[in-house]
Order: sequence, then C-alpha cells, then structure tokens
Amino acid sequence: MKVIAAIAVATMLTAASSAAEDAAQTTVAVADQSAAQAGATNYVSDLVGTLSELAATPQGAEREAGLAAVLRDRIATRRMQRYILSPKYRREASEAQLASYDELFEDYIVAEWAGQIDSLVTRTIDVREAVEVKPGDIVVRSKILNARGSERASVDWRVLDIDGEMKLVDVMINGASFNVDRRAQISALIANQGFDALLAHMEESIGVS
Repeated sequence: MKVIAAIAVATMLTAASSAAEDAAQTTVAVADQSAAQAGATNYVSDLVGTLSELAATPQGAEREAGLAAVLRDRIATRRMQRYILSPKYRREASEAQLASYDELFEDYIVAEWAGQIDSLVTRTIDVREAVEVKPGDIVVRSKILNARGSERASVDWRVLDIDGEMKLVDVMINGASFNVDRRAQISALIANQGFDALLAHMEESIGVS
C-alpha cells in the first residue's frame, strides 16, 4: 500500500513541477483572520517550514527519523485511528485484533504519512487563509507553486484544537483527503483479505518481522 499511496500523491501532483525545479520554501499570506485562524495558519506555516528543512537533507535513515519524529509530535493520531478503521470492521474484529490495530496504528500512520508529506514539502508551498469549519476545527489553505510562482495544486491542512494544543488531522491535495484515501484502502484490504491481512500490512509498513 505504500506504493499505492506514493502513486496517489504523484497523481494528485501531476500538474506540479518537479522537486528539482521548486525550492523548498514557505510563504504566508496575511489576511483578516480570527485569533484561532491566525494561530492555525502560523502552526501550518511553522510545520511546513520544519518539514521542508528536513526534506532538504540527504536521503537516509536520519532524514526518515527526523520526519517521523515531527509527524509523531504534530498529528492527531488517536482521532485518525478512530476514523480510518470504519465502524463496520471495528465491530466485526475480535478484541485481540483491535488491540493489535491500536498498538500498531501510530507507528503505521507515521510511516505512511512520512513518504506522502516528504513529496509535498520538497516543493514551494504558499500558506494562505484559514477557514474555521467549526470551533476548534480549522482548514488552512495553501498552494503549491512552481519556480515561476504559478499555482500548480491546492493543499489544505485540517488542524484541530485538542485540549488547547493544535494537531494536524488531515491533508487534502486538490480536494483528495489522505485520510479518506487511507480508509478506503484499508476497508478494501479487510473486505478482500480479512483483518489479519491488515495487521500484516501494518507490520510490514513499520518493519515488524
């Protein structure tokens, strides 16, 4: 599924120029926003800047570990954990299977997101306005720009205020959600091969033998 996820990101970014053309850079458009919206915009700008710096370092274990550490700290793992496994398959799974899923999920989703985020932040991202969907749930809008400053794709970052701390819960490229895509892939895997196949996939993704 890592290959599928990588292909999905590449497909969503077909209009984007190559990473070799685009320098890793983040700009912020200042708009008339509420304190919550401004906070979320600054949060995403800081996150993208941090990830861009890591993505500019040479490929290898140190870069992968750095990306994973930032994501582990910044994403809303538990919220994603509940959403990505549909209620249908949660009801049908045994207690032992659910316990294994819950235990593996954080390492799994960090590993899966790392490659997708890495491919994004090697490009120039212009962070723009934020839209508060409801209190504590904000979507920060941004654009991928090419070397000439033209817009190539839209990237929306959904940020939640969880107990006073901002966490990233989803990323949407041209409207396509990372979490919706992941949920669909996991549901298809369970439907076709069973819950144990999902657990085997998660273990493979994080290198558990």
